[in-house]
This record gives sequence, structure tokens and C-alpha cells, in this order.
Amino acid sequence: MFRLLIAEDELETCENMIACIDWGRYGFEIVGVANDGASAYKMIYEKDPDIVLIDIRMPVMTGLDVIRRVRDENVLFPSFIIISGYDTFTYAQTAIHLKVDGYLLKPFNPDQLLLKLQETISRTAFVSQMITGEYRGDVSIDGFSRELSDHGCIHYPNQQEQAIIGCIRAGDAQTLPGLVDDFLNVANTNNPSIYKYYHCFLILYAGICRVLSSYGLSIKPLRGLEDLNYANADSSIRKALHEVSFSALSMIHSTSAPSQIIREVIDYLRNRYADKLTLSDIAEHVHITPVYLSNLFSKSMNITLTGYIQQLRVEAAKPLLKDLNNSIADIACQVGYPDVTYFSQVFKRLTGVSPNAYRNWDTLKP
Repeated sequence: MFRLLIAEDELETCENMIACIDWGRYGFEIVGVANDGASAYKMIYEKDPDIVLIDIRMPVMTGLDVIRRVRDENVLFPSFIIISGYDTFTYAQTAIHLKVDGYLLKPFNPDQLLLKLQETISRTAFVSQMITGEYRGDVSIDGFSRELSDHGCIHYPNQQEQAIIGCIRAGDAQTLPGLVDDFLNVANTNNPSIYKYYHCFLILYAGICRVLSSYGLSIKPLRGLEDLNYANADSSIRKALHEVSFSALSMIHSTSAPSQIIREVIDYLRNRYADKLTLSDIAEHVHITPVYLSNLFSKSMNITLTGYIQQLRVEAAKPLLKDLNNSIADIACQVGYPDVTYFSQVFKRLTGVSPNAYRNWDTLKP
């Protein structure tokens, strides 16, 4: 389901939004409620919502200040929908500049709120990355990003989603295909519009991606849906969801458990220690998230990833120092340190002596 954060300082308005809609039925989960701008900003990072419904005028920080601060930090997620009692040109201009995904003028009814949320789904940065693997700010798949008001609200198979997620976590590969078919059949029956059927798929896909993320894993971006059309939509969506579900189950329960991941990382580092290495590049090589890799490596090896790379480089430098024709600056570059001063600092910290002292001591040995 898509994760929704509500930021609204008017208690009655906030309670009405929560109570008047069966959120799970439409594919949404309320992950938090904030009553001022500072709390909203904090909860965006704590709760990781896909969409934030945010009032403009709130205590401590305005809604626009929250959005501006998040955007200034180059955070692609979440999407923002402004809810406001003020219909002014200045607010609209600012909202456009901040790439706000929607603007709802108070008072609004539940149907208007749902329509705005569901039409935002296809334009969220999260969905864009799922389909293309890169942030484009908008997704347009053969007209499927049209106004949802032409089709009405979706009816999401929440119960079937929970069964699939539970099956993936449990590693039950035998039961999974039937549950995926159940989800698609219910989604198709309750949502005869292909457009709404496709949105049900996107919501479940978001849920599966979040399960993988909780294990520090990530799935490759979807391919093959860029040319989705009414003739092939059902077969394409079915094929994609079966593949994604089984892939997620396999990734979580495969033999590529932590020990195998660590072995792959070590092999990679031993072959590439002299290169310019980044945590993101190493994590991408083993298909897990940088944060998970950093924590897993430290826990498994009792040393940080950076510390291990430094050890590899220093050990590689030692035999090179025996050759007096190699300058220390050249040796530093050969083992991955363009900055000879930094190389010397690392070498001395790990060995207790400077590269020069090590070279002199080694050449004096009988």
C-alpha cells in the first residue's frame, strides 16, 4: 500500500480526513499525523511516506517551508499535495515552483480527496523510479497518467495484498502464484477499468519493494511496461507481478544470505581496491542498499568497510615500498590514494611507522 502522512493543524479537519475514508480499501496506509510544520518535517524522514497531505498555514513551519526544505535537500520522495483554505495566485505559483503534485482547496469531500491522491500515484517519484530506474518527475505510460476523475476511485484488494506479503516473507514459493492470481482477479473484477487495474498493480508493487527494503535489498527497475496499452495490459501486468513477487521471495530466502554477500564484497574489494570506491557502487554490485551493506559488513567482519579497504591498500603498498625506484607518491596512486599525505597518514596509523620509515627499515633487514 502507499504510505500517507497527514500534516494539518486543525484537529477537526484532520480527524475528518482520517475517519471519512476506508483508507486500506483504496490502497493507502496512514503512517503518521503531524500538527505542526516541524513535526511534519521530522516525520517525513522517520516514516518515509510516499505522499504527504500538508496544510499551508501551520505553527512553527509553514507547509510551503517544509516542502521547500525537503526539496532543497534533494530528496525525491515524497510527493506533496497541498490542502488549504486560501485560493491565492501566490500560493499556486510557489506550489508549482516546488513541484507540488496537487492542490486541494478547503472544504473538499472524500471523493475529491481520493481522486487527487489516486491521480498522484502515477506521478510520484517512487513510481517513476520503479518503472524506469531513474527520476523523471513524471510518468506517462500510453495515457495511463490521465486524470483519474475520468474513471472513479479504485477498489484495492487489501486482504489479498497482505496474503502475498506474508507469503513472500515466509518463503512459500508453492502458494505464491495462486495468491498473485487471486489479487489480480479481485483487482480486475472490482476495477473493470484497465487504468484502475494498473494502479492496483502499482500499489502492490510499492508494498513488495518496501518489504525488500526492510531486508536491505532492492529489485531491478521494471522493464516492459513502458509500452503498456489496452490490448496487452492484462497479460503484461500479470507477467510483471508474478516475476516481481517470485523475485522478491527468492532474494529474501536465497542462499545469498549475509555470509555469501560478504564473500562477494571481499572478492570485489580485493580485485578493485586500487579503484575509486564508493559505498553506493559496492552495494550496487551485490544488489543491496548502502546502509544495509555498511551495517552488515561491520557486524560480520568486526571492522568497517572503510577500515577493511584501508587494510587492503596498506598491505598492497608494503611490497611496492621494497622497490626504491618507486616513489611513495606513485605507490600511493597505485593502491588507490591520489593524495600521498593521506596515504602516509593511513599507513602510519595501521603500521605504526611512516611509509619512508617502513621502506628504510625493510631495506636494512638482513
